[in-house]
Amino acid sequence: MNRKIAPKIQAIRKIDFPLVSSNHLDNGIPLHILPSDNNDIIKLELVFKAGRSRELQNLTSKATSSLLKEGTIKFNSELLSEKIDFYGASISCSSGMDTSSIILYCIKKHFGFCLDLLREILFNPTFPVEELEKYKSRSAERLHQELSKNAVLAYRKITEIIYGNEHCYGYNTYPASYKNIQIKELIHHYQHAYTSTNCQIYLSGCADAKIIQSINKSFGHHFGNKPLSHQYVNPIENTVQKIELAGNKLQNSIKIGRRLFNRQHPDYYPFFMLNTVLGGYFGARLMTSIREKKGYTYNIYSVIDSMEFDGYFYISTDVGSNYYAKTLVAIKEEMELLQNKLIGSKELDMAKNYILGNFLNMLDGPLKSSKVLKMLKENGLSEVDFNHMIEVISTITSKDLMEMAQKHLNFNDLHQVSVGDF
Repeated sequence: MNRKIAPKIQAIRKIDFPLVSSNHLDNGIPLHILPSDNNDIIKLELVFKAGRSRELQNLTSKATSSLLKEGTIKFNSELLSEKIDFYGASISCSSGMDTSSIILYCIKKHFGFCLDLLREILFNPTFPVEELEKYKSRSAERLHQELSKNAVLAYRKITEIIYGNEHCYGYNTYPASYKNIQIKELIHHYQHAYTSTNCQIYLSGCADAKIIQSINKSFGHHFGNKPLSHQYVNPIENTVQKIELAGNKLQNSIKIGRRLFNRQHPDYYPFFMLNTVLGGYFGARLMTSIREKKGYTYNIYSVIDSMEFDGYFYISTDVGSNYYAKTLVAIKEEMELLQNKLIGSKELDMAKNYILGNFLNMLDGPLKSSKVLKMLKENGLSEVDFNHMIEVISTITSKDLMEMAQKHLNFNDLHQVSVGDF
């Protein structure tokens, strides 16, 4: 073997989505199962449509999720943590733009005990006033520290511009915002969002008949109040803005972006491919040109963030003030190249292999695959849509990507936010 010669890159021809078994509990909750015969680990995730897009008051979804584990009828937060640790398990609660989740990891022999703890957290939270005060204090202090970072300020500002400061996807919080959180608001959100009619369950790893039966026994009855009626309101489109804000003088943080679309839009997969070429991985154009060739920055990348109802695209980097103007010019040049010159076959094949290789890794085992399945279901998609995405990425041409760049990647259509020394 000659180690001076790199192995030949092999194209990924096919990706098979793992076999998923989907059925319903007695009360109609969808149960999606990704089994593994050789796995003693169990991952059980309960997902509720209880994120920011469903809350009536700002911060309600995040605060409710955070306080679920901070005290129940049977256990205070300390005793509950001790119980979970005793079984070598993990129970976490999280909340995002559209959904909130409760996730259990444990081994099979302790599943019954851990399931009881999970039930206690879901059905019997007490939302102690003293724990809420601790949460408000910790969160306000943490946010106060974050607001000293240019990158954080730039990100907050560009999402606010894209969606508006009162929109569920665009509002920002401040340390003083936490003072306004009230227990009654959390209880109301909990009662109407954490319900059996607002839930999907994902089981992966060891998933035999006894485990499925115990899940049905635990969650197969109707619980919670009637979910609140929900009507998503589209944001008001803003004219293109270019904003420079004073911040930390060490580096200028740049965010350049625009509103896009969610995963159901026909242009999502082609633009996902285009974004990968532009700045979606270490070998992308922004890194190659602006970091490696020009040396303006240590890191630069582009991202698509997609939610249930909408999505946005942005480019992010931090540069010294002496390279600030040059970096903006260089970013514009790279976008114009994609609009006016076809991507070479070698570069395109590399980006395709990177994406498909990532998906192979994401589907490596049932625990990982459950994340992909959850993403699909949350966005109203299925395994068929996943296969369609693989087909689009595998067959897309340089001409397709040029047309996509001409349609969605015009530099003058992007908002610009920079925070630093001007």
